[in-house]
Amino acid sequence: MKTIRRSISLLLCLLMILSLLPAAMGAEETAPKENAGEEPTVEESDAEEPTEEEYTPDFVKYGLDAQLKEIGGTYTYHTAGFTGKKADKDHVAKAKVKSYWAFFYPEGETFDSSKLPENVYSAGTRDFYCLGMSRKQMEWVREIEKMAGDGYEWRGIALEFNFTSYKHGWYYGTCVEDFYDIMGHDKSSETLNQHSGKTTSRYINKYTVQYNGEEVTYYSYRITKTHSNSRVMAYMFFYAPEGYDGCVFGAYDVRKAPKGWKDGKYVFDYQNKYMLLFRAA
Repeated sequence: MKTIRRSISLLLCLLMILSLLPAAMGAEETAPKENAGEEPTVEESDAEEPTEEEYTPDFVKYGLDAQLKEIGGTYTYHTAGFTGKKADKDHVAKAKVKSYWAFFYPEGETFDSSKLPENVYSAGTRDFYCLGMSRKQMEWVREIEKMAGDGYEWRGIALEFNFTSYKHGWYYGTCVEDFYDIMGHDKSSETLNQHSGKTTSRYINKYTVQYNGEEVTYYSYRITKTHSNSRVMAYMFFYAPEGYDGCVFGAYDVRKAPKGWKDGKYVFDYQNKYMLLFRAA
């Protein structure tokens, strides 16, 4: 009898277990999956994504941007006096320097001022200077244009030096630089032609610099004219890729380098408050 009761009890327990299994299996199969059919989400973070290192022009890196002057202004300039055949840093020559946008045209022709850009006028004043080039000078203009090819444009700056005080003459110094790449500019400098006459000189150079990781090549054409014992005009024409704004022309105080710039020295080694720099932007 005990055996029968025990068998019945086991049978009832088995039946109860079997009756619970379908419900459990059905619940597992039909339960909705979390975020079913949706894209996985990513938790937001306050941390900023890493950015590329910002490009810093050399003029900003070495503080030369503070010495850039506005074209169209007149500035005070001090430089070395001239003694014998060399600059003398113990003698000071003083000048007023007027800056202009510069343009050129072949001598004998009429300059068309109607084609001047708007930025050559400042508050109604005449902030441009036009240079009539000789046939030989224009030949070099065409030669530079031929070497450079398409996609280039001319930009010019003129500086008028009027020396007001000097004891043994004056000795001024001009410099050509690049706003973005000073070292590359100086190291790549290639003189294509130069001529030094009694009253007029010309210097033609080629430069290759790095700009935002790209290589940029341009040309400079400098012409200086001595008009009197106290007045000199220095013209700098750049032939650079269209839109390039890194070309710089200026005057430095020769007392900082009376014997010329030494090897391994750059424009920031010779700067002082009398350095005048102008960007053809």
